[in-house]
Amino acid sequence: MILAKQIKGFSMVGISIIGGIMHNVGQIICAAFVVRTNGVFTYLPVLMIAGVVMVCFIGIAASLVIVRVKALYTQIAYYKQI
Repeated sequence: MILAKQIKGFSMVGISIIGGIMHNVGQIICAAFVVRTNGVFTYLPVLMIAGVVMVCFIGIAASLVIVRVKALYTQIAYYKQI
């Protein structure tokens, strides 16, 4: 996610999607080691679809929070100058 953030052109939603995909892949790899079978990889497409949908909502929410926190920070900085 840090690398994606440094590359221009990725929005907060895009960065969240990349992070969510990497998280899901990591979970499946760990599950394969724990249960000692590659059968868990068949669950990956379902996990990816559900994960990407939910991460889109998280990315949108994060974008909204960032906008509001920046606005709040600007107000606080303004009032400190007075």
